[in-house]
Amino acid sequence: MADVDTSRLRIAVLSRRFERHLGGAENYAVSLVEQLSRRHDITVFCKSHGKPLPGVHYQVMGWGLQRPRWLDQWLFALWSWWHTRHGFDVVHSHENVFHGQVQTVHVKPVVHNLFAHRHGWRKWWKVLQVATSPRLLAYVGLEHLRMRRDAHRVIVAASHALAEVLPQHFHWWPGQLQVLTPGVRMPEMLDAPAQMRVRAQARDSLGLPASATLLLMIGHDFRKKGLGALLQALPLLPADVHLAVVGQPAQIPAWQPLVEQAGLQARVHFLGVLQDTRIAYDACDMLVHATLEDTFGMVTLEAMAHQLPLLVSRAPYCLSSAHLQDGDQALLLQDPTSGKEIAHGVTRICSDASLRNRLITHGLTYARQFAWDTLAPQQEALYRLAIKGVA
Repeated sequence: MADVDTSRLRIAVLSRRFERHLGGAENYAVSLVEQLSRRHDITVFCKSHGKPLPGVHYQVMGWGLQRPRWLDQWLFALWSWWHTRHGFDVVHSHENVFHGQVQTVHVKPVVHNLFAHRHGWRKWWKVLQVATSPRLLAYVGLEHLRMRRDAHRVIVAASHALAEVLPQHFHWWPGQLQVLTPGVRMPEMLDAPAQMRVRAQARDSLGLPASATLLLMIGHDFRKKGLGALLQALPLLPADVHLAVVGQPAQIPAWQPLVEQAGLQARVHFLGVLQDTRIAYDACDMLVHATLEDTFGMVTLEAMAHQLPLLVSRAPYCLSSAHLQDGDQALLLQDPTSGKEIAHGVTRICSDASLRNRLITHGLTYARQFAWDTLAPQQEALYRLAIKGVA
């Protein structure tokens, strides 16, 4: 058997907003670097970052543009290319840029969003729109360069479902497309009394009611993550059922009038952005992820790891739900826009102890498969594959 290569690598990681709390893709990038930095020398190229990780170096692009975003994306691509031309064994990008041997794709490609399910004159009309739009041309051009066929470029899809979409638009060498799903930081396992103490402390810290049944919603796009349907569901549930919402506070003014019209001011708690969302999982009783569109849905893994029962949209709303069994690791929402269905699912979980315990136990087992310390060696193997070449 050939010896396994364990040499220390010099890795450049490209992530414009290297901040865990900004979303699933950002969390993915930070968590992976956190694991890999224990064995390799990593420099992060970014426009902003959160609390520095031990042993990780940072290069910050301290200039650029707020608008237009497409031009700033090109500027970041050029800046990061210039600074990573030499001195690294591998460049790993989480961004739509034209360089880097490893490209992690977190969302459906631009060309898919533009042209999927369009035929005939509708397709050619969209082609004309792209051809006359500097913004669309910039994104499509970068994506074309990013996804090119190259024996020393590995395209990493963040979900198996996404890996099925990408080949519809791009063609690569065999082995050039790989899958590495998001992972999860497994919390310390506590006994029941300790869990209750942690929950009480978390609620007190966040200013949440001590005795309510707390539903949790996490997402930076409140509409896409299902807040509208949740506000329809709450009046159908007992008055002691409350909702905690974690996400960008800039959206709150648009939703607050709807909360007030429904008379739910005392039951809906907007928590804004949390630097560490683990405190929200500690505080709540279940995660309701009524998303309308998710490539993976990283928050679902985090909820399972924190032993919260999960109510989540089925695929294709949440693509990763295709790997979950309804009533086993999670309850699946057939129609995430239905407040009645959400209320029914919440009621089932609250009233059926056997179901609740099964969701918690099987969800935890499922989440353990995605522990970052298990996935990090797989990412390392993809670096070495890119260096060696797939063909």
